[in-house]
Amino acid sequence: MADLRKLADDELASTVLRIRLDITVNLQEFREVEAILAELKGTSATHGKAGVLAIERSGLKLEIDAGDPFVNQALPEVVNLTAAALREMARTRPEAKHALVVLQKLLHEAHAGGC
Repeated sequence: MADLRKLADDELASTVLRIRLDITVNLQEFREVEAILAELKGTSATHGKAGVLAIERSGLKLEIDAGDPFVNQALPEVVNLTAAALREMARTRPEAKHALVVLQKLLHEAHAGGC
């Protein structure tokens, strides 16, 4: 994570960059990784910081742990139950990890938007 954070601070406009991720992160770190990669690559609305960027994500692993964003939040009971069920399912089903990422992203966006 430290290397990726440092890379995001570098001036890379004239750089051809290949990032090969080999890291295990929790849900909050996953969101940070995605934000850094979006900043480096750019979106349909923004230019990326890197001149040219190729990303290999196959080594990016998501670990569901007690440090995930659903712990110690005053969330509706249905959200807590859904998150708990997804965490349990995530032990054996990769799509449950993806669902947790989506749920966490939605909660973050709702919180940032003042909902």
